[in-house]
Amino acid sequence: MLYAILSNKVNIEEETMEEIMNKPIPLEGKNCFYDMISNENSFEAKANASRRYAEMIISLFLTSEIKLEKNSDKFNAKSLGNKIRSLQKYYDNKIIQSLYFIKSIGDKGSHYNVNNKLTEKEIIKVVEVSLGLFELILIDYFKKTRLDKTYNTARIFSTLFPNVRVNILSKLINLKQIKNRYDEEVLHKYLLALVKSGRKNKAYRVLDEAKKNGINDNLYIQEKDSIRIILEGMNKNELPIPQKIEDCKRNYNEVLKTLDCHEMEDNNRLITIMDTLLKQIEPSKMGDKIPDQLYILKYTTEFLF
Repeated sequence: MLYAILSNKVNIEEETMEEIMNKPIPLEGKNCFYDMISNENSFEAKANASRRYAEMIISLFLTSEIKLEKNSDKFNAKSLGNKIRSLQKYYDNKIIQSLYFIKSIGDKGSHYNVNNKLTEKEIIKVVEVSLGLFELILIDYFKKTRLDKTYNTARIFSTLFPNVRVNILSKLINLKQIKNRYDEEVLHKYLLALVKSGRKNKAYRVLDEAKKNGINDNLYIQEKDSIRIILEGMNKNELPIPQKIEDCKRNYNEVLKTLDCHEMEDNNRLITIMDTLLKQIEPSKMGDKIPDQLYILKYTTEFLF
């Protein structure tokens, strides 16, 4: 769908636009996002919108570490290139290289050169990279702190869209090296995120691959049963699976209600990221739907994570 939109090969209907907008995009970035995907905009306008989006991500999500050591006003006054250089010692190289790529395409769109015009391939790539920045930030965070930092760390993370969780968890797991409890927990989360994002067949393939690589028979059976139970819950519409960002906000608020002051402090950075993403978003009303953990417990006596 993104390829078709960016190459102006489809007209964006209202329903399709609503689906596209259901991504982890802060309210401050919505206008940039519209500009990136608008059929009415030139490649140059889309490139500049991507650059603005990256600058927004830096300002909202990446300056916290800088502010601990440097004058934030001086940092904000820097050029984009100098900002990225200042971030290098704090964040994973994948984030830094993504920001440099967005800057280079944005620069190309800002200067006239008849012999160096933007291509459709470059625009599709720069928009994909821009929209992937939030996921890279969480990948970087979890590689530094782990998904099991506290009991509720994974619960906070689970309030995001399933497809976003799939993209992040796929970078946190090595199916050839599931050797301890933590690896098994990440596998569990990955499988259920796949199922809830509509990719149950891939979930079964991943589970089979994990079995070939050495997970024990009991774990294999437990995970297969968990997949079955979640599928049943989805068919009955009994699970609070977010379909729009307002649902994420609703689920996030429900989790926050259960955290004590110690959990809030221990998960401070993750909560800050989520608060920033969901700021000014009104929570939806999803009724009395049952979270994954309780739902699986309801139907099985054995439960992981």
